[in-house]
Amino acid sequence: MIRAMMLVVVLATLGTACSREPRWTLWETRGNEATKKESGLERQVCETLRDRAERNEQEVVELFARLDQQLVAGGGRPEPQTRLPVTYRCRRDGE
Repeated sequence: MIRAMMLVVVLATLGTACSREPRWTLWETRGNEATKKESGLERQVCETLRDRAERNEQEVVELFARLDQQLVAGGGRPEPQTRLPVTYRCRRDGE
């Protein structure tokens, strides 16, 4: 009986360890500088956060473009583009 219980515990532990998915980190890269945004994520969660961050970044870029258009339409001159492009990447923890 004790052997059977020990076998169940060992098999459950091995099954959990084998099925455990590696953890992922979401990185933001602006120019040559990378910043860790979130870590210890499941892959799907990391990809969802990356997609959301990319959409938000695209909205910011479009907002600045509209502001420049409105400024030019009003007779002004837009500021030179000093904003660095931002990219997001999911990497396995430890890479």
